[in-house]
Amino acid sequence: MLKAFKYRIYPNKSQISKLENTLSMCRALYNNAVEHRKVSYDQQSRHVSYNEQQNSLPEIKELFPWYKSVYSLVLQDVLHRVDKAFTNFFRRCKDISVIEKGFPRFKKRGQYNSITYSQYSKYPTNFVKVPKIGEIKIIYHRNIPPDAIIKTMTISKEPDKWFTCFSVEVEDINLPKEPK
Repeated sequence: MLKAFKYRIYPNKSQISKLENTLSMCRALYNNAVEHRKVSYDQQSRHVSYNEQQNSLPEIKELFPWYKSVYSLVLQDVLHRVDKAFTNFFRRCKDISVIEKGFPRFKKRGQYNSITYSQYSKYPTNFVKVPKIGEIKIIYHRNIPPDAIIKTMTISKEPDKWFTCFSVEVEDINLPKEPK
């Protein structure tokens, strides 16, 4: 069973700058990936896959060196979001009961407000260690169960506050255990 644990974090000024730059670069990558898929379909009538876009990340980092300051799994998650948006769009296109198909839109400033670190496994204490950002102070008010397995960490920005949310896998305590 998956559970989420959300905590308030207090990044310092340099960390806020790095987080906001990361959000900005992720938004730009998202918009470029949507544009790439749109242009490929309009001009060549072909669909671009997640793997094709993900395999082009090293090339993107060479052309645009500032992407090297963003953790690679964060960039891959951005492309997963694009892929999921297009998958959902095509699913809605097949469903004749859906009137509004909802083609994936470009994200404006302020619409892209979270970054996800997949495969994150470190338990927080008074600080949470964020790759390429540093150790950020956290208000750890509720313990994550020691037998839980941390799957992802998402950092989100709400108007003037920053939060981190850990998705953890825990054993469902309500189900009877199977005899061995």
